[in-house]
Amino acid sequence: MVNATWPTDLPRYLLVAGFDRRFRKNKIRTQMEYGPVKQRRRGTSAPAPIKGAIQLTAAQVATLEAFHETTLVDGTLPFDWVEPIRQTAVTYRFVGEPAVTGGPVIFRATLDLEIMP
Repeated sequence: MVNATWPTDLPRYLLVAGFDRRFRKNKIRTQMEYGPVKQRRRGTSAPAPIKGAIQLTAAQVATLEAFHETTLVDGTLPFDWVEPIRQTAVTYRFVGEPAVTGGPVIFRATLDLEIMP
């Protein structure tokens, strides 16, 4: 199945303010009875968390809502979009629902995503 793509009438990149991209959490720490905590790799790949915001008009808020609810079936399906640091296409998933604030002319949508391995 081909992934949906980020709508072209929505902003291409996340805003710098509030941008937060973490490295992949792919290790397990185990407390030993004696000595230091043991660490090991959890698996060969893991999603990378990324949070950020985009600035939108009222029409773009409607586009984002339709994309999330209809195209991505309430945010359950993956989609392709540009990774802001490397500026290459990667696959994302929504972790939480987008939150929209502001108005009545300019809005800010906060996105909680993960980059899929």
